[in-house]
Amino acid sequence: MRLRFQPALLALGLVALCLGILAAFYYWHERRIATPEAMIDCLPPREAPLVYVDVDALRRAGILDLLAGSRATEELEYKNFVEAAGFDYRRDLDSVAAAFASDGTFLVVRGRFDWKRLNRYSAANGGRCVNGFCQIPGNSADRRISFYALKTDTMALAFGKDDFAAGDINLRPRQQVDPLPKQPVWVSVPGSILKKTTDLPAGTHSFATALSNANTILFSAGPEGDHLQVQMSVTCRTPEEASQMALQLENVTDLLRKMAARENQTPNPRDLSGVLAAGAFQHIDRTVFGHWPVQRSFLDDVAGGSIH
Repeated sequence: MRLRFQPALLALGLVALCLGILAAFYYWHERRIATPEAMIDCLPPREAPLVYVDVDALRRAGILDLLAGSRATEELEYKNFVEAAGFDYRRDLDSVAAAFASDGTFLVVRGRFDWKRLNRYSAANGGRCVNGFCQIPGNSADRRISFYALKTDTMALAFGKDDFAAGDINLRPRQQVDPLPKQPVWVSVPGSILKKTTDLPAGTHSFATALSNANTILFSAGPEGDHLQVQMSVTCRTPEEASQMALQLENVTDLLRKMAARENQTPNPRDLSGVLAAGAFQHIDRTVFGHWPVQRSFLDDVAGGSIH
């Protein structure tokens, strides 16, 4: 007996198949850049510090206004940018993922953008936009700014010597394996980077030396009660290295406390050395954990420019 396909059933099947493909594509595309993991995956693979900031969470916690202060709103250049481009990070920015590489800074930025106004802003400031990809001269001859829309609420943005640096930011297959921190702010630093870094705040060099042999250092921060809690997770090559690193960090912290005591003082929570002196550490297998409570008074001083 020969089977016959009814035209109506065949058409219905084709429609269902197309709808299924469209739904899968829509789900994949919409979900693709909606999480910190997805944003990090869009960044070009580099041995570079990675930063993620949930700006909306900081805004809701009242920390964004504290850190932003009022000086940015008083600067004429910033006012002109907001007026021309229609973008104010305190209102329109939701989250940022960034990689600080040797060849440039790469950012995936989620928020609310007026793309037509941004294109006009580019043209008015010596730049140009071609098929939605924009380039603007930076503040020096070898510095260029480039950006384009990964999707309506997500911008690929890059600063560097390459006019097309933002083109290195795009959708990629899943790269992250380990779960990322749940805190609204975190920084991931390859240990090798610390060996090359000399421009660090006073009081942090001893900590950087102790951490420089680690594979990866992960710092995260988020509100906890009436203060901010900074946490650290360091992956070492062996449990023995983890034990030695935890001891080094404890010794450096103890030295800061003794230096304050020698001057008949207690560690000041408004000062960076006081924050570092409040650290506590432990190690489990190959991982070293640390945490530092950060009082809002310290953030007040950061916002006021008192911390150097």
